[in-house]
Amino acid sequence: MRLIGAGTAVILVIYLVYAFLLYSIQRSVIFPGKSRSAFKAIINLPANTNQVWLDCTFGKVEAWFVKSEGDTFPKPVIIHTHGNFELIEDCLEEAMNYNTFGVHVFLLEYPGYGRSEGYPSYETITESIISAYDWCANRQEIDSGKIVAMGRSLGGGAACALTENRPVKALILQSTFTRATDFARRFLLPSFLVKDRFDNRRAVENFNGPLLIFHGKRDEIIPYAHGKELHRIAQEGKFIDYNCGHNDFPIFSDLFINEVKDFLTENKLIH
Repeated sequence: MRLIGAGTAVILVIYLVYAFLLYSIQRSVIFPGKSRSAFKAIINLPANTNQVWLDCTFGKVEAWFVKSEGDTFPKPVIIHTHGNFELIEDCLEEAMNYNTFGVHVFLLEYPGYGRSEGYPSYETITESIISAYDWCANRQEIDSGKIVAMGRSLGGGAACALTENRPVKALILQSTFTRATDFARRFLLPSFLVKDRFDNRRAVENFNGPLLIFHGKRDEIIPYAHGKELHRIAQEGKFIDYNCGHNDFPIFSDLFINEVKDFLTENKLIH
């Protein structure tokens, strides 16, 4: 009996050390892009792209406003939030593709990423994307009634958080998870130890606008089941899957671009 008791104690100690280590490093795992360097000064931005600085309580956050060409204003805007190892520099070509069908794109950087001040967390990212929405809603060239939130992977968490704080017209999620706590359970970490409680499941369940969900069938980072579950609980959702993983999702393919365009057209955001 003493051996069993001693063995249980050892297992408990090992688990507590494991849980403490996961708790300590979770933000470096969730936000690895913070370690990526970015050019301190922006040079050679396209003529239709303006650098924007958003004032938040913790400091300034960088964004790029990629304007759609043409003289007809106001136009819809996509507030775009990227994956956890990306920077806004990685998303400019993608934004240009969306420009071709008559929408502006607002590329938001995360706090602590690239040239942005602060530190990434659920709270600071949520504050940043609310600030991005408010900036867009007060621009004459933007139709404030046609603001779309679009997030990839971690960015889906930012986009979902925005829907809980501002009247987003439509939501597009690509390779997005249900809840941060669902990942914690996979690693045997109690949910109360999760620092950044992105709850996309709750946001999707409460969102009453048009929703488009993309997910790769072979996604090795965020399981396919997450996308299917978000679609199941959506009030007005459309689900499209691709035979791909997480990091090889074909965002530059004509098929994907046209799916986004069709969704915006079907919901009268563009003509």
